[in-house]
Amino acid sequence: METNAHQLAGSGAQQVDIDSYQELLTESEQMLGFGTWSLDIASGILQWSDQMKILMGCAFSSIPASLKMDFYINLIVPEDQEGFRTALNQSISGKSNFNYTYSVKRDLKDIVAMSKAKWIIGASGSPAKLLGVTKDITIERDYQQSMKDKVRELDRSNKELEEFAYIASHDLQEPLRKITSFSERLREKLGDALGPDSQAYLNRMLAATDNMRLLIDSLLEFSRTNRYSKPFERTDLNTILAEVRADLELKIEETGAIINSNQLPIIDAIPSQIRQLFNNLLNNAIKFRKTDQPPVISISGRMATKEEKEHHAFSHHRTAFLLSVNDNGIGFEQEYEERIFQLFQRLHGKSEYPGSGIGLAICKKIVENHKGFIFAEGHLGSGAEFTFIVPENQI
Repeated sequence: METNAHQLAGSGAQQVDIDSYQELLTESEQMLGFGTWSLDIASGILQWSDQMKILMGCAFSSIPASLKMDFYINLIVPEDQEGFRTALNQSISGKSNFNYTYSVKRDLKDIVAMSKAKWIIGASGSPAKLLGVTKDITIERDYQQSMKDKVRELDRSNKELEEFAYIASHDLQEPLRKITSFSERLREKLGDALGPDSQAYLNRMLAATDNMRLLIDSLLEFSRTNRYSKPFERTDLNTILAEVRADLELKIEETGAIINSNQLPIIDAIPSQIRQLFNNLLNNAIKFRKTDQPPVISISGRMATKEEKEHHAFSHHRTAFLLSVNDNGIGFEQEYEERIFQLFQRLHGKSEYPGSGIGLAICKKIVENHKGFIFAEGHLGSGAEFTFIVPENQI
């Protein structure tokens, strides 16, 4: 009698555990928007949870007492029924996991559902039941499609803009060459016959064509940077810097510039673009020097910290390097940090500091091409520091 009491008590506790588990499962299904089902292979009987019935859009009274898979399949849109049946049969015959995405018929709007199922092995050692989970992924699928459409439209728009910039810049070169050519011929032919005012007008016109040519060349360069197609390769930044210093040798001698650097890393890069990046940044530092002292430029590189990677949305598992170009020039006010990286944005007049106003925009595009970020810190009257962070590997 005592033994029976213990058995009854144990049985009651197990029932409480099962009821609690079932309640938790039902709440989880409602909260996460999924339903569960099972298919008994021997009888072909299908069992649905209440949330599964709701997900499939069925009135509880319309579901047959002996639910079969055909009832399930008939709720699927016609074009997905055959695929669902084939995937299910392959899972049953191959005793493999089931995974299929399909649309379910609804009165107002069809939903997209994803079903996954695994086999339960019976006492005989053979698969006895297929236990499945079905989730409404309509919102996720619509969002993914919306993002794909936006990316496709953005790619198309960017391509059109790049092609326009390239074609427009290229086509502008010819009339500009003619203006320059005829202006120079006019000056050679008339010579001193031109009065002082006419000479001044002609010189200003030729200066304007030179400025226009510089703008066009810069715009072409920016367009080519946007249209990069060269492959990434392992690139020693020390070698790139040495090449840039050699290219700027005359300018360095003329200004008395002092350039210091520590050991720079080796990364996956497009060498020609990284060369242009360093060239633009060093040119910038030399151009915006103080009049009473030679430019002193420091280039440094180190591995980015975990905090720095997190701040710039890099995975903490991914190695990234932080590189800086620091100078002692005229600097700039920090409020203009974003502006200096925009096309044709200048903080100084052309007469003081000639240029196209596009060099830093090209730097920004190059760093972005390398999946990195660039930013600047200015101190008016005491120099500027341009810093960019790039990953070691382009994977």
